[in-house]
Amino acid sequence: MGMGEDVHSILDQVPHFGVTPAEIIETMIRANELLNLPHSVHIHCNALGVPGNYRTTLDTLDLVPDLNDKRQTLYLTHLQFHSYGGSTWKDISSKSEDIARR
Repeated sequence: MGMGEDVHSILDQVPHFGVTPAEIIETMIRANELLNLPHSVHIHCNALGVPGNYRTTLDTLDLVPDLNDKRQTLYLTHLQFHSYGGSTWKDISSKSEDIARR
């Protein structure tokens, strides 16, 4: 893999950096809460606009630790574009209901 290549899962190591997107997300949320910053972590999930990306979105939501009972600890941006089912552009579908249930 070369620089700028994508990972297939948030559990895959980022080439040349030895860290996974999941580790980055978890660390950012924990640091944000420990520092008591005024806003939740703002995340653009991996696989923006790609058929089947709803699984990545659900996996990202599963990472969120319950560290704050007063406000959200994670804000997912552009959620509509992270809620696609299917495996190709021919069978793309909405999985927004699956995301909303989470």
